[in-house]
Amino acid sequence: MANSIQAPRASKKVSTVELLLVEDNEDHAELFTLAARSFSTTRITRANNLTDALQIARTKKVELAILDLGLPETVGLDTLSLFLDSCPSVPVVVLTAISDLNLGEEALKLGAMDFLSKEEITPRTLLRSIRYALERWTQKCKLEDSLADLQYFGSMAAHDLVSPLDAIQGFAQLIELELSKGQSTQEAWECLDLLKKSAHRSITLVGDLHKLSSLGRKSIERLEIRPTSLVSEVCSSLAELIKETKGTVEASEMPAVRGDPGLMHHVLQNLIGNGLKYSRDGVDPVVRVSSSREDGLTVICVEDNGIGIDDKESNRIFLPFERLADSQGKTGTGLGLSICKKIIEAHGGEIWIESTKGEGTRFYFHLDC
Repeated sequence: MANSIQAPRASKKVSTVELLLVEDNEDHAELFTLAARSFSTTRITRANNLTDALQIARTKKVELAILDLGLPETVGLDTLSLFLDSCPSVPVVVLTAISDLNLGEEALKLGAMDFLSKEEITPRTLLRSIRYALERWTQKCKLEDSLADLQYFGSMAAHDLVSPLDAIQGFAQLIELELSKGQSTQEAWECLDLLKKSAHRSITLVGDLHKLSSLGRKSIERLEIRPTSLVSEVCSSLAELIKETKGTVEASEMPAVRGDPGLMHHVLQNLIGNGLKYSRDGVDPVVRVSSSREDGLTVICVEDNGIGIDDKESNRIFLPFERLADSQGKTGTGLGLSICKKIIEAHGGEIWIESTKGEGTRFYFHLDC
C-alpha cells in the first residue's frame, strides 16, 4: 500500500454560475445581459429558440436556465413543460410580461424555481432571483434525496428485521414444544441461547437505525478533540475484541481537531473495530491511526492489514445494509459505515477509502470544522 495520504477530496465552491438564457427578443436579451454584467458570478449562454436551448442543456454545463415563455415554437406554459420534460435536472426561472404575473405563478406550480417580469429586471432583482432559484433547487434536491433514503431505509429495515424476528418466533415455538414434554432438554437451552442472540440482533439494528435517522436532527458540538486520546478511549471500549482477535492498535501523536466527541468516538470505534474483525486467516490484526495536514485540513487515516476490499465493493461500502462478500459469520447490521459517513458529513467533512484485496484497507476522513 502507498505510504502517502492523498489530499482530501472536499468540494470546492463554484465561483461562476453557468446560465442559459432562452430569449428570442434581442432588446430583452440585451437588457438581461447588461443586468447580469453588474455582478461577476454568472456566465451566460444564449439560445434564440427552444430547440437550441434543449441541445445546449443536454451537451453543456447549465446550472440555471432563464426561460422566456413566449418563443417562436411554443407559447406559455407549454414552453416550460417541454423544457422540464427534456431537462429535469436543470432548474428554471421563467420570464414573463408584466401582465402575465398569473402565468408566472402557474409556472411555479409546474416546477419553475422563480419567475421574473421583463419590465422589472434590474441587476438587484436578477441577482435575487438567481440566488433564490438556486437555493430552492438545492433544498428540493435534498428533500428528494431524503425521501429516497427514507423509502430505501424502510424497505431494507423491514427486510433485515424480518429475519431475526422469524428466528425468535421459531426458537420460541421449539422451546415451547420441549417444555410441553415436562422436561428441560439441552436442545431447549440451545434454542433459548439462539433466541437471545436473535433478539439482541434486532435490538442492535433498531438502535443503529435510530442513530442513523437522528443524525439529521442532532446539533453537532464543536469541541476540541485530541484524536490520540480518543483512540485510547476507543481501545478501552474494544478491549474484549482486541483480546479475542489478538489484535494491536497503534496511534501516532495527532494534532487536535474540532467536532462532536461522542460522534467521533463512534466513528473511530467502528473503523478500528472493523480493522480488528476483518482480519486475514493466520495474521494477527494491526490497526494504525495517524494524521497529516492536506490543504489546511487535518486528514485522519485508519489503516489495517486485513482482508481488504475489492474495487467493485468499495463503491458500495458506505451504503446502508451493504455487507462485504467476505463478511459471512461476522456480527453487524450493515449500518456501521453508513453511520460513519453521515457523522462525517454532518461535520461538513468527507470520508473515503483506499484498499487492496488481501492486503488491507485505509479509511480517510477530515472534519470541516
